[in-house]
Amino acid sequence: MHVPNFKANVMYDRATDLLFEVYCDTENLEEEQAMPLRKSALYIVRKITRAIVEPNYKMKIKLLNQAKDKLVALSDESYKMYQEELIDGFMIDNFAEQLLKLINYQFGKFKIND
Repeated sequence: MHVPNFKANVMYDRATDLLFEVYCDTENLEEEQAMPLRKSALYIVRKITRAIVEPNYKMKIKLLNQAKDKLVALSDESYKMYQEELIDGFMIDNFAEQLLKLINYQFGKFKIND
């Protein structure tokens, strides 16, 4: 069985960029403030990685939807922290937007292949 190289995938690359940015932006926060954002970012990377290597289209869509939901929640939470001037959430928002576009592009590809 052939498993795609997920490390060469652009979605994986953007998800790890997002994870790195979340860790950088939250390094000066208290642990109880930083951990929810970090866990969300790690969850997104895990779901996208599983979706990339998943051969079943229905399961792939489910995993991408889960990642997308968590991504929207992460964006909302980082925006709240930005408004409270706890973090500089510009790059988090930028990577989240790019990742949402890539996920939506994948959904479009699935519709074309059906």
